[in-house]
Parts: sequence; C-alpha cells; structure tokens
Amino acid sequence: MSDKINKKSTQSHTRVLALYPTSRGFGYVVFEGATNPLDWGNMSIKNSDNKLALKKVKSFIFYYQPDVLVSENPIEKGSRRSQRINSLLLSIKRLEKVNIIVKTYSRYEIINVFEQFGAKTKYEISRAIIRFLPVFEYHKPPKRKPWMSEDSRMAIFDAVALAMTYFYLEE
Repeated sequence: MSDKINKKSTQSHTRVLALYPTSRGFGYVVFEGATNPLDWGNMSIKNSDNKLALKKVKSFIFYYQPDVLVSENPIEKGSRRSQRINSLLLSIKRLEKVNIIVKTYSRYEIINVFEQFGAKTKYEISRAIIRFLPVFEYHKPPKRKPWMSEDSRMAIFDAVALAMTYFYLEE
C-alpha cells in the first residue's frame, strides 16, 4: 500500500486489535505489525446488547493481549452511527483505563488516509486493502447496489481500515 507502512511498521511488532461495531455485532482484526494479520472475522451479538458486546470485547483483549485497541471515533466529523453504536464506541474508549492504549479515528481520517491510494468509498477502500493484503481476497464483498443492505463482511474491511489507519498515522 505504501512505502511508509512497509518500511516503518514491518519493523514494529505492535499487536493491534481493531473493532468495528455494527447493528449485528462487530467486525474485528488482529495485526502483529502492519503487514501480518493474525485473525479476523465477525462476532455476532444477539439482541444488539451493548453489555454483551463489551463483555466480548474484553474477552478479545484478554485472549489476544493487544498493545493497542483501535475503533471508530463516534463524535468526530463523518460519523453517522446510531445512538446505541455511539454508546458502545464510547464504552470501548473507556477501556483505556484498564492498561490498554485505545486509539480512535473518525471516518474522515480513514478516508483521508485511503484517498492517498485512490480510495474514497468503502468499496474502494476494501479493494485497496486487498491489493496490500491479498489474504483478504476471499472475504471481499460484492459491490453494493443502492437497494442492497451492506454485506456483513464489510465490517471486517472496516476493522482492517481502522488498523491500517493506525499504522499509517501512528507508527
């Protein structure tokens, strides 16, 4: 994707857990350095229960032992998330008090990073991610038509975009 990411972040072995909450649960990805995704997927949460979602997030933190937790900033420019998701994102941000670094990025910041690689929309960002990390090719969602719901796999790409934004801006 970028020489900046390749040169700087591959030397770092920062373990990053990126989470992207959705109405059905959350997408997640774990990286060990910018070019080494360890695990990814979607976690379903029944009844859109924020307490249960936060409990799952804490179990992910315990299991993966990340150095940094990355999520979306719900109060910055570009966020159009529901009140429930905003509440969950703020609860995730408060986890910073339990000995983990929490970084949040607005949709605007993510788009600014990926615009440098010719990607503005979520679909274009997913394709840029696949170019940089071909391991995600298998999970690529189809291009969304105006009448279609967003594919659940897009949450994985949203989580990857958050992690890559962290590596690009912070490392």
